[in-house]
Amino acid sequence: MLGIILVRNRASDAAFERSLEAVKSTGLANLTIVSDTAVAGMRSITGPFSAAIIADEMTANGASRTVMVDARLAPSNSQLRSAIGAISRGRSGPVNYIPIRRNCKQVDISALKASNLVEFLANSPDWPIMIVGLDPTLIENIRTMQCNSSTELLASLMAVCSVNDQIVSAAGAAIELGSGFDDNSTLSLSGNGMSGLLQNMLNLCAIEEMFPAHPWEHFEAESGAAAYHSLAALFLRCGDSETALSCLTLSDSLEDSPRSLALRALIHEQKGEIVGAVTNMVASLQAYESRKANDGSHYLSFNPMNAELLSNDLQHGLTALNNADNEQAYRYFSKAVVAFDPLLKSAGFGR
Repeated sequence: MLGIILVRNRASDAAFERSLEAVKSTGLANLTIVSDTAVAGMRSITGPFSAAIIADEMTANGASRTVMVDARLAPSNSQLRSAIGAISRGRSGPVNYIPIRRNCKQVDISALKASNLVEFLANSPDWPIMIVGLDPTLIENIRTMQCNSSTELLASLMAVCSVNDQIVSAAGAAIELGSGFDDNSTLSLSGNGMSGLLQNMLNLCAIEEMFPAHPWEHFEAESGAAAYHSLAALFLRCGDSETALSCLTLSDSLEDSPRSLALRALIHEQKGEIVGAVTNMVASLQAYESRKANDGSHYLSFNPMNAELLSNDLQHGLTALNNADNEQAYRYFSKAVVAFDPLLKSAGFGR
C-alpha cells in the first residue's frame, strides 16, 4: 500500500492547485496535505513544517512506501501517475526518487557515496527531491531530525543513507523543469538548509563514516581533527560561524593544526573583526610554514604548489600590513593560505 504526502513548501497558489489535482488523479486514498492552510474535504496538516509531522504521518498511514511530492513541481496528472508507479516498482533501498532535468541537464545523485559526499556538498549541489519514495524503516531517523522544510529533510535523508551505504536510487524517467512548472521551483538548499543537513548528519552518523578516506587506524587524532576542519569549512560556506566554531573546538582537542587558525581567521573576517582575522591568519601561515617539514608524525603535509606565487602574496601582504591596510593584508594572506592548503578554498579563502 502506498501513501502520498503533498507538501506545499512555498508553492504558488497555481502550482499548488496543479499538484493537488495531480495527486488526486492517482486514485490513492492514503493522501495527506501538509500546508499552511487546510484543504476542504482532504486530510490536512497545517502549521510550521517539521520532520516530526512527516514521521507521525508515515506511522499513521502504515504504508509500505510513502511518496512525498513537492507542490512547487506542479506535475501533470500523467507525469505523477507514472512517477508513483515507478517508485512503487523500484524499491532497491530505503529512498528512491524521480530524477529532475533542469536546462536539459539531469540532476541525479545515484552515484553519491560517503567517499565523495563532502566534495559534493562543498559544490553547493542541486538535489532531485521533488518526488521521493520513503521506506517506513526511516521513520525513527526522520523523527530525530531538525528540519525547516521538506527540501532539507529529504536531502538530509539522502545524505545519511549514502554515508550508511544504503542505496539511494533513481526510480524512473526524469521530469523536466521548465516553463510549465512553478517559476519559484528550486532544487538547491539555502545556507541554513545546508547547515541543517550537516547537523542532521552529525547527529545520525559516526564521524569516521562521514570521512572514510582518512587513515583512522594509524592517525586517529589527526584524522578526527581533519574531519572537523572539513565540516567547519562547510559550515562557514553556509554562513554558520557558530557551528563552525564548535567544530574547531572539537578539532583543537585532538590536534594543534594551522587549519584551525586559518578557519578562525575566516570566522573573524565574516564577523567584520578584521584585526582578529589578520592576527589568526599570520599565526596560521607561520604554522603552515613549520608543517612543511613533515617528520613522519603527521599524514597531512602542506607543501605549496607554486613557491614563487606564494612568496609574492606573502610579500604583498606584509607590505599592506606595514601600511596598516589590514583588509588588503588579509586578502593577500588569504591567497597564501590556499597555496598551502587547497581545502580552505571550499570555505571561501582566496576570493
